[in-house]
Formats: sequence, structure tokens, C-alpha cells
Amino acid sequence: MRLLLLKSGYAEEVVLGWSREHLMSKYAELLAQGWDPAVVTRPVDPELEKMRLAHEREMKRMELELREKVLEAEKERKELREKELEAERERKELREKELDAERDKMMQTDRLEAQRLEFERERSSKARLN
Repeated sequence: MRLLLLKSGYAEEVVLGWSREHLMSKYAELLAQGWDPAVVTRPVDPELEKMRLAHEREMKRMELELREKVLEAEKERKELREKELEAERERKELREKELDAERDKMMQTDRLEAQRLEFERERSSKARLN
């Protein structure tokens, strides 16, 4: 019944303060005046409607801006991650090159040591023969 009285134009604070008897009395008065609750619509204030629409537009604009910022942040995170992965790949390649160079150096050192030993062996065998 309160809702019907609110629809008829009474202020919410007033309707909420009324007792059950008072509500029924006011509702009976409206019916006696020919008021039909099924047909009555609340009058719309054009200025309030403009303000509501402007507010909704502003909220939608802010929502779209926020969505764009989120997408931009995700794009930046993805680019940063790709750069990190590329840097990691480069570090890995550099480390592999360092290991290859170290391995080549060790092989060269081993060959030189083998040649030195071979030379020493030949020298000692020639010395024994003489």
C-alpha cells in the first residue's frame, strides 16, 4: 500500500511515517477520487531525466576509459615479459658461447699438453739411443 501511495505522488518520508489506518484512509481517498493504481505512472521531471542520462553517459565513459587503461596495462606487461624472455634468451646464448669458448680452450690446452708429452717422449727416446 505504501508503494501505491508513493506512486500516486506522496513523499516517501511522509508515507513511511503513517500508521496502517492512515495509509488505508489515504488509499481509500485516492480510490474515491477515481485513481487507478494499474494505470498511474509517476511523472518524469525532464531535468532530472537529463541529469540521470548525463550521469549514465559519464559512468559509461569512465568505464570505457578504465577498460582501455586495463588493456593498455596488460599490453605493457606483455611487452615487458617478451623483453624479459628475449633478454633471457640472449643471456643463455651468451653463456653457451662462453662455455663453447672455454671447451675449445681446454681442448687446445689438452692438445698442446699431448704434443709436449709426445715431444718429451721423443726427446727422451733419442737421448737413450745416443
